[in-house]
Amino acid sequence: MHRTFSVLFLVSLFLAQTVLAGQAYLQVFVVDPPHPLNWTSPETLLADTAYNAAIMDYAPNGHFAVHLVYPNRSEGALDILTGMSRANKTKTAEDTLIKGYGLSAMVRTFPGELDAAKGDVVELEKAHKSGRLSSVVIPITDAQAEVMTDFIGKWINYGVYQNYGGAKKVGAGEGAGCADFAIYFMALATDGTMPVKEWLRSRYLPKDLMLRENGGTQSSVAITKMMFGSKAKSWARGSSDGVEFVTPDPELMSKWIKEQMNTESHSYAARTMILANPYDTDQTSPRAHEILADEFVTADKNVVNPLTQNEVWDRITLGVGDHLGHSFLDSPF
Repeated sequence: MHRTFSVLFLVSLFLAQTVLAGQAYLQVFVVDPPHPLNWTSPETLLADTAYNAAIMDYAPNGHFAVHLVYPNRSEGALDILTGMSRANKTKTAEDTLIKGYGLSAMVRTFPGELDAAKGDVVELEKAHKSGRLSSVVIPITDAQAEVMTDFIGKWINYGVYQNYGGAKKVGAGEGAGCADFAIYFMALATDGTMPVKEWLRSRYLPKDLMLRENGGTQSSVAITKMMFGSKAKSWARGSSDGVEFVTPDPELMSKWIKEQMNTESHSYAARTMILANPYDTDQTSPRAHEILADEFVTADKNVVNPLTQNEVWDRITLGVGDHLGHSFLDSPF
């Protein structure tokens, strides 16, 4: 029988804890940017991005984090909290303006890293207190959890986590931004039915504001073009004068969560939606294996990692003291 996720439901605190007791689950945290991003034009988006970077916020453009709980793993229970981040989160505006990347900064590959679990706990607590945190919980089977664990292992072993940027083929090992990384896990958990279209931000990036190596027309994009040029006043109309860019957007996703939960925008500091478990038995869907590439075809298997594989695993795994007593992370409810 074809299964969809069009029917979403909330359960009470007691029922949720009962349903997921001892069960594997995936939780995706969504953090809104400190100041909303105006996507009306490249000019307005740049202005808001620069402002958020200037105030040195921990998530200047918003952020996604992945929490994978796998209690029945044969090698020992697994509790991972991580996400993809740029090694220097505040340099996007600088690269766009000073280095002359222009809008290519939205699709280029930059040095990346997997978030440390301890760091994510602190940042999620800040988002929780400021009303910028939402999340989605998806109960998963042990087989699905194993697929996700295998994916993370490849991501670490091949050093793919060092490649941060948008418009990447995540399953092929090209790298990812925080949004595509998190949504890839949701696709594995939902038989490929995620993301929903309401989460996606779609624009055509003007070729005149992009480098040739990324499909644009420029060898360098002058700061005056980005700040005052006519091409920065609007997005391109299509593929003839633009490069298509589609990304899951934290503001759109948190807005969708609020709407599905029928809450006012600022009713709760943390909003958690629980999706129905689509599987009646502990069997992963064949589609999950199709989504997960058997080989990272573009990953450099000879990459020299700055950290050992064990060090990266330790970095992203929650330890006994890492929750810091925050109940919103101790359980997903």
